[in-house]
Amino acid sequence: MSAPLPVGEVPDEGLIAKIVEATIVVRAVEAALARLSASGRVGPVQGPGRAARAMIAAAHALGPRDVIFGTPRDWPAAFVRGVDVKALMLQAAARAGSLNLGRTLPGALDDGARGVTLSASTPAAHLLHAVGFGTAARVRRDDRVALALFGVGGFSYGDAHAAFSAAPVHRAHTVFVARGPLGDDPSLAEVAAAAALWVEVVDADDGAALYAAVAAARARAIGGEGPTLVDARYRPGAPRALDVGRLQRAGRLSSEAERAIDAEIRASLWRGRSAMERAGAPPIDTLEDHLRAPAPVAPAEQDEEQA
Repeated sequence: MSAPLPVGEVPDEGLIAKIVEATIVVRAVEAALARLSASGRVGPVQGPGRAARAMIAAAHALGPRDVIFGTPRDWPAAFVRGVDVKALMLQAAARAGSLNLGRTLPGALDDGARGVTLSASTPAAHLLHAVGFGTAARVRRDDRVALALFGVGGFSYGDAHAAFSAAPVHRAHTVFVARGPLGDDPSLAEVAAAAALWVEVVDADDGAALYAAVAAARARAIGGEGPTLVDARYRPGAPRALDVGRLQRAGRLSSEAERAIDAEIRASLWRGRSAMERAGAPPIDTLEDHLRAPAPVAPAEQDEEQA
């Protein structure tokens, strides 16, 4: 099902600048991780490539209590929520101090405090988790939303189609965002129509439009109108720097600003790599941490503890 969504809040130049700066940072981090992986210093970290803008813009459109569900490739979205280069490098190298205690695939970040869960499972399992979270938020009348980022590889898994079918039935507070290249893949419009999902197609190279689309979809979900699928895939070829052009025309992206961004990138990469090289292996006594949930306390035991 496809129809016009309410007009989303158009980001101002300051927010567009944040999207552009984050995209530049991600590009540099991606190149640095590729070099470290080639030298055997870290495991292979999946790069976001041109899809980084979709991840970054979508994450900026969320509320502070919303949760991002994605794959290890979606680590740029985690940067928006405050996860830094140091955390990514520690996790990629499976060092002490990493968010996942040195476990899971590189890039599979899990930070509950910042509302980020990037699963190392199949490319679509997290979509069902996002629907579960969004359904619980709707039932509790909570204004929280789940952002589910996914690539076309997820279409090969039944979890994706189960998530697309279940979300409208439960009017889940869930926003799906498809990122990555367009190819000989199933039409998202057809998939959405079969599942009675609302769909919005946006230009993958336009961070401002992406932000507005996700912001509108978020408002729609909280308003009880159900989930939305935002198609933010791009056509292979040279990317169009639409956001950069806007900033240049507004005089916000000068050579001095670019030098400042470059300096900050070098500093963050240096801090991250230094922390990674200083850290050792995760302590052996963390081997069983987070493997088991705390045992539930019976009401009678609770009364005794309170007494």
